[in-house]
Amino acid sequence: MKKGKTRFQCRHVPFAMGPIQLGPNASVLLDLQEVTDALMRHVCGDWGEVDHQGRFANQRALRERTEVVSKYRTADDREFWVITDLGHRETTVLVDEDDFL
Repeated sequence: MKKGKTRFQCRHVPFAMGPIQLGPNASVLLDLQEVTDALMRHVCGDWGEVDHQGRFANQRALRERTEVVSKYRTADDREFWVITDLGHRETTVLVDEDDFL
């Protein structure tokens, strides 16, 4: 995502994210504005750089209330993930250094 980009807006929010947590490394390594923009995209159904199979899985997850996973990239090319858990009770933002894979 490029800095200075227009804020993402959507007209329909397909699911609730619950409380938002940042992984310990994500909270240090990521720009808060880029995280905020990614969270807005995530809740609006724009899952960033996930592949076709991931997009299909996310569509199914909305119906079945299972895990929704988005992948984004910062302006300085760092990958990070936004994951809404099973039951959509909580959403977590993680980077590779958070050792979640």
